[in-house]
Amino acid sequence: MDNASWHKSQKIRQMCEEAGMRVVFLPPYSPDFNPIEEYFGVLKRFIKKHWYENEELIKLDFQMFLVWCVRVVGDDYWIAQGHFRHAGISITKPAK
Repeated sequence: MDNASWHKSQKIRQMCEEAGMRVVFLPPYSPDFNPIEEYFGVLKRFIKKHWYENEELIKLDFQMFLVWCVRVVGDDYWIAQGHFRHAGISITKPAK
């Protein structure tokens, strides 16, 4: 986890422990170890790339456009695997 104060609260620590999770805090100011930061970067580039071709949808329903972007980028296993690998975390693809 990053070092946001709410991540260090006793309640969060207890919830993680009860879920069987091991909590590891990142060094301060280290977005390169946090896969979500890479994901947000890919998502921002995807939004910029598809903005103009979806201008009408954006005018009608901006939230729908954002949901679509998040689903397309978020459903790409290989993107996620690369982000975690870059952060030094090994993941395996879930069995179907």
